Amino acid sequence: MKLDLLYFINKKHISLDKFCELNGIGNYEELVAYCNLKNLSIISKETYDANITKKSKIEQKPKVFLQNKEHNVTKIKKTKNKRGRPRKASKKEEAGDRS
Repeated sequence: MKLDLLYFINKKHISLDKFCELNGIGNYEELVAYCNLKNLSIISKETYDANITKKSKIEQKPKVFLQNKEHNVTKIKKTKNKRGRPRKASKKEEAGDRS
């Protein structure tokens, strides 16, 4: 029994475009091969074309990394341990200190 591909994608809360990107699927034929391999039902070519954005149409902006900029980094305060006072020395340790 094959699992519906669109059901699987919707259950993961991702789009078909993102699914193809994550699995390295570049065209419809690769999607068909992937579905056959993973025992998923195949969607129609029209559904694929309607849901996939073409990479050539989308202008991807290069990522710009900020250098030498101070970021608002909050310092983590060290909290006290669960016990508010130091551990009480055992009787053996007290006897060793006195001798």
